[in-house]
Amino acid sequence: RLAAGPLPPAEAAAIAARLARALHALHQQSLLHRSLSPACVLLTPDGEPVIVDFGLARQEASPRLTRDGQVL
Repeated sequence: RLAAGPLPPAEAAAIAARLARALHALHQQSLLHRSLSPACVLLTPDGEPVIVDFGLARQEASPRLTRDGQVL
């Protein structure tokens, strides 16, 4: 979608709001994505954003798998 040029502000805001609600739901379950970036957001054919790549995700209460500042 981005290859077509910048998103109109209203569309970008709507996608950001959907992503914020999805992240809030994850955080309510004590799950942290830990590597969210634009590359981790895919759009379905009807334009719905989907968060992918939970390879570094962890539960908030689980032991730390990495230390702050560590390069992965």
